[in-house]
Amino acid sequence: MKKNIVYVLLILLLIGTIIYGVVDRLSVEKDLKNVEIVLDYNAFNEMARDSEHDIIWWFDFLSESGVKAVSVEEESIKSLIKEGNALESTMLMNLKNDAFWFERYPQSFVDYINQEDYDNSDVVILSADKELKNFILNGLKNKYEESFYKVFEENNKFAILLDGQKDDVLYNKKHKLFNEKGKGFREVSEPISSKLEYYKLGFSEEKISNVKKSKLKLNLRASNNKLFPKKQLQYYKNMLSKYNIKEDYMIFTGKEVLSYPHIDELKEYMQEHNIIPALIETQVQRSNIDQRGLNELVEKMDYQAVRVLPIVPYIQERFKYYGYKGAEEVENVIFRGVIERNIRLIYFRPFLYNKRVYVTDPNEYKISFERLKNRLLKHNIEMTGISTMKNHFNSIYYPLLISIGILGLITFIFKLLFDFKNIYGYLFIVLGSVFVFVALKVSMRLSLILLSLGTAIISGFIGSIVISIYAKNILIRKTDYSFTKITIRNILFTISMALIPLISGLIIASVLSGSDYLLEITFYRGVKLSEMLPLLLFVISYVLILGFNRDISELKHGMKLKDIVDMLTANVKLFHMILGAIAAVALIVYVARSGHESGIEPMRLEILFRNLMETKLIARPRLKEFLIAIPSLMILSYSAYRGIKAFIFVFSFASMITFTSIVNTFCHLRTPLYISIARTFIGLGFGIIIGVILTGILEIIVRLINKIKSKKELELR
Repeated sequence: MKKNIVYVLLILLLIGTIIYGVVDRLSVEKDLKNVEIVLDYNAFNEMARDSEHDIIWWFDFLSESGVKAVSVEEESIKSLIKEGNALESTMLMNLKNDAFWFERYPQSFVDYINQEDYDNSDVVILSADKELKNFILNGLKNKYEESFYKVFEENNKFAILLDGQKDDVLYNKKHKLFNEKGKGFREVSEPISSKLEYYKLGFSEEKISNVKKSKLKLNLRASNNKLFPKKQLQYYKNMLSKYNIKEDYMIFTGKEVLSYPHIDELKEYMQEHNIIPALIETQVQRSNIDQRGLNELVEKMDYQAVRVLPIVPYIQERFKYYGYKGAEEVENVIFRGVIERNIRLIYFRPFLYNKRVYVTDPNEYKISFERLKNRLLKHNIEMTGISTMKNHFNSIYYPLLISIGILGLITFIFKLLFDFKNIYGYLFIVLGSVFVFVALKVSMRLSLILLSLGTAIISGFIGSIVISIYAKNILIRKTDYSFTKITIRNILFTISMALIPLISGLIIASVLSGSDYLLEITFYRGVKLSEMLPLLLFVISYVLILGFNRDISELKHGMKLKDIVDMLTANVKLFHMILGAIAAVALIVYVARSGHESGIEPMRLEILFRNLMETKLIARPRLKEFLIAIPSLMILSYSAYRGIKAFIFVFSFASMITFTSIVNTFCHLRTPLYISIARTFIGLGFGIIIGVILTGILEIIVRLINKIKSKKELELR
C-alpha cells in the first residue's frame, strides 16, 4: 500500500475535484426554475379568424392557462399584402410585363419611368388606400434615409419607389422548358420577388392595441436592416417608450440582431433596461439559429440569455399524432425542450390538424397547458416567466487538477498490469501535467475538448480491460457458485462497471460546464469518435487478454501478441463475413441514431414507449442501455461463471454500449446534470432487473442441457 500511496492520493484528488465540479455545475443550473410561453400574434390572428372568438378573447382565455405574453412582428410589404390590404408590389424589371401599366400608376411615376434611366432592381408599391400610405411612409421615414425611397401621388393613387440593388432580386428555382415531344429546350430561372418586399416598415398600431386590451404582456420582435442599422435601433427604442413597454427579453427577426454591426450600442441599451437576448433553437433541436452578431452580443452581456423553442409548423401539426387524442405530442416536444435542453421561453403557435386547418377548440389548449404545467411542476419548474443561469466558466486550475488525477489513475492501472518501477510512473505524471498546463495556457477551449474526448475514450478502454480480465479470472478459477451467489456477484459487477462511464461523464459535464456550452452556443463535437474508438480498443484488449481461439486451459499463459497476428491472418469463412456485415450494419445504425440530425427515425412503438417513460419517471432512461448494454454485462458475467466462453465475446462487445452510451448522456451538455444522473441510475436499475430475468432463463436452459447430458451419459454406461 505504501508503495502506491502517491497513486492513491492522486485518485482521491481526482474524486474530490469531480465532486467540486459537479456541485459547482448543479449550483449554476438551480436557478432555472421558470419558463414562459409567448404567443405569435400573426399565427393566432389567423386561427382566431377561423374560430368563434376574436383575438382579444383568445389572449384573455390563454392568460388563464399560464400564457404570459404576445409577440408582435413588424409589418412588411409581403405581410401587408398577405393580410389582404389593397396593395401591390412590382419590380421594375417586371413592370412592363403589363401592357397597360401606365394607366394604373400616377402620371408623375409614368413620366419618371419614361424619362429616367431607372434601375431594374427597384421596387414600386401601388395603392389607393390613404391610411395604408401613411403607415408605409411613417415607417420609411422612421427607419430609412430619404434617399432610399421616392413618393409619387395624384388622383387618390400613390406609388412609392424603393431603391434596390442587384443582389436584392430573388429568383425561382431553375426549371426546364420542354418542347411538344418532351425534349428539354433550356433551363430558366425567373425573377419573382425582391428582398425589399421583406424589409420591415414598423409595428401595426392595431395589433399593439389588441394586445394592450388583453391581459397579456406585449413583446415587440426586433429586426434590423443592414443599410440603416442605427435608425432601426432608434425606432425600436421609440416604440418601447411610446407604448410604455417593459421588455424582459428581445427576440430578433431575420439574419442579424438589431443595430448590427453596432453591437455595443445595443448592449448598453439592453443592460440599462434589463433586457436579455433570446437564442432561438434550430428545427433539428441542436444549437441555435445563426443570427449575425447574436453570439457576440450574448458574450458581451456575460451570457445572460434565454433559449427559445419555436413551435414551427411540423410541431404544430403533431395534434392527434401517434394515435393520441389531443396535443400530447406537442406537449412532449415542449416538455423535452424545457427539461432536457435548457429552454426557458416557448414561442407558441396554435395547433394544426394539417398544414391549413387550425385547432379552434379552446378546451384543447386549456387541457394541454394544464397537463404541461403539472408535468413541469414535478421538476419544480413553473410557467411564471423566464429564468436565466449565472455566468459560469472554469479557471485553468480545474481541468489541470482533473488531468493530473486522470494521469495518476492511468499510471496506476498500467502499473498493476505491467509492474514497472514507480520512478517511471512519477516521471510520466510530471511530464504529462506540464504538457497539460502548457496546452491549457495556449488554447483553453481546444484543450478542454481534447481532455473530454480523451476521458470518454479512456473510460471505454478501462472498461474493456476490466471486463476482459474479470471474465478471464472467472474462467480460470472455474468456481461452481450457486445461481443466487452468481446473481449477487453479477449485480455488484454491473454496478461497478457502470460507475466507470458515470465518473467519466461527470468529468466531461463539469469540465465543459461553461455558459457557452449550457446555452449551446458551443457544443461538444467528439461524440461519434468517443462511441466508435472504445469498441475498436475493446476488440484489441479482449484478444490480448482472453486470446484468439484459445481454450480455457490456455488462458493462464498471459497476454500474447501472437493472438493479434492470428486474428488478423485467420481464414475468414462466408459465415464470418455474413456475421461481420450484420455487425457492421448494426454498428452504423447505432452510431447514426445517436443524434437529432440522423436520417434514421425511431419506430412509432419505440417513441410511444419513450413518451410513456417520460410521463412516469423523473428522467427517461436510454433504451439501448437497459435493454441491451446492462443486461449484456450480466449475461457475460454469468457466462464466465458457467464456462460458456462462446457467449463472452458477443455479450462483452454488446456491454461496451454501457460505456459509450452513459458517457454520451453527459456529452449532451445542455441537459441539466441531475437529469443525466437520474437517467443513468434509472437505466441501470431497469437493466439489472432485465439482466436478472435473462440470466435466470439461461440458468434454466443450462440446467436442462446438463440434465439431458447426464441422462445420456448414464444410458451409455
